Amino acid sequence: MKRKADGWKQQDLAWIAPDDFGKMEEGLWKCGDKWLPLEAANEWHDDLESPWKIPTTRAVIWATTTRETAMKAAKQAELAWYDMQKVYGYGGDVAVPFMVVKDQAEYLRFMDGDEEYEMPQVDVFGVSGHSRAAFADLWFDMEAGEYQGMGVTYWDAEGANGDSYGIHDARFAYGLSFAESIDPCYEAVSEALEDDEVDVGDFINARYGGHRIPRWLRWGAANYASRWFKDQQVKQGGNPRWAIEWSASNLRSQGGLANMQDIFRFQAELTNDSSATLILSAGLVVAYMVDGGNPELGKLLKEFQETLQKGQDVEKILDSIRKKLTDSEEEIRAYVGL
Repeated sequence: MKRKADGWKQQDLAWIAPDDFGKMEEGLWKCGDKWLPLEAANEWHDDLESPWKIPTTRAVIWATTTRETAMKAAKQAELAWYDMQKVYGYGGDVAVPFMVVKDQAEYLRFMDGDEEYEMPQVDVFGVSGHSRAAFADLWFDMEAGEYQGMGVTYWDAEGANGDSYGIHDARFAYGLSFAESIDPCYEAVSEALEDDEVDVGDFINARYGGHRIPRWLRWGAANYASRWFKDQQVKQGGNPRWAIEWSASNLRSQGGLANMQDIFRFQAELTNDSSATLILSAGLVVAYMVDGGNPELGKLLKEFQETLQKGQDVEKILDSIRKKLTDSEEEIRAYVGL
């Protein structure tokens, strides 16, 4: 507020003093203590220690990609916000952070850790080994006293079909972050930050034990926004279900819809070779719940949303949702032609 009163402006998340406005008008970017043209700024941000941090209305994109690619990811996050509203019914008052790195090698190195560079593993379940997006459960900045857990993905603009896949992956990472924004576990994070070193087992148990949104729904909702969404941007005469049809084809090639009880147990992890199928199946189950036109599920979903927003216990409602989804297995298959 003081900086605003003193006439400062923001360039992304960096505050710029009036004496430096001329550099902004020249098209330069503040990178640490330097002012760089865009090409050089892209190189400066091409590092996990100094990513772009670009705020939009509903997201903050942390990116080691070029700024152009980061803005493509930002557009997809803005669109995925509408799908998150259809699942959760609220949220998004604060811009949600998510991470987009420049290629798969950097994604796996970051999520799995790199002992040579003293980088710890942040993807505690190792889901990044099966999925192009995952959640960085163990991303702490202990020096700053901050928890930075968020959805992470990659957008390889130089790779074959990189832009095509990036559309889905950015939505997925944003969806994982969105669930965290409305259902965090402050107590687990606070306790972890009080110690010099995070006890992984204690933290994960406390973290997931404190969530009201179960893991199958967190991942299912994000996958719905990524792979089972209806594309409202398609022009007249186009096919708004193109993503649904593509995803159904993928799931069919993987053996079809996973066992419903396995979906709800959701043991997606590196050691489970069925993780990719579980994730895609959870997305389909959520898609049917939201868009399938089942009146009983629609009523239960609305009740879940209202109860969740009030901060009340949703487990009883979720039990009813799981039972109804299980009873609707044939309808779920028929919804996408499986």
